Amino acid sequence: MIVAAAPVTLSVVAGGVVLWILIGFSVGIVAALRPRSLIDRGGTVFTLVGISLHPVWIGLMLSYVVGFQLGWTPITGYCDVFSPHFDCGGFTDWASHLVLPWVTFALVAAAAYARMVRASMLETLGEDYVRTARAKGMPEHRVIRSHVLRNALIPVVTMLATDISFALGGAVFIEAIFSLPGLGSMVSAGSAPETCRCSRA
Repeated sequence: MIVAAAPVTLSVVAGGVVLWILIGFSVGIVAALRPRSLIDRGGTVFTLVGISLHPVWIGLMLSYVVGFQLGWTPITGYCDVFSPHFDCGGFTDWASHLVLPWVTFALVAAAAYARMVRASMLETLGEDYVRTARAKGMPEHRVIRSHVLRNALIPVVTMLATDISFALGGAVFIEAIFSLPGLGSMVSAGSAPETCRCSRA
């Protein structure tokens, strides 16, 4: 039962983590480099909205708008990437069924990380060694890459390892919303999940 369900949960978590890192770090870095700009204010709004909304509500809204109204992605179900089942399987079907779960999983965490990255970047930008590097004539892109990012992201990356373990618990909500046969569904149902439950509605 665990062997059948674990790949589904790991797929949701792995894709969601990659997406939340890309979004959270990008928004936080850009906002810190352009403080009090329109980009920074937009990042602040994204952070507040992302932290305030519950993953269940986000998932339901994405399902209704993107899946039902626009019909861009399947709303529920899961397709095995390695063992196609009937007309459902392969990388394309696998990814299309997990796009909405990934986005739902990533948005809340990405908002929190965008705030942390921005705060850490702003603190590091005010350090003496950063001012010294600029005074010596070092190009700005090298200052950001070699001095600011390297030091600002250390505490954030340290927290990332811990948060990924907690993210496994959050995957239960995502699996319930999108009817994914993962570990969360197995525990709540008390029975073995089906190998493939697909819906292209």
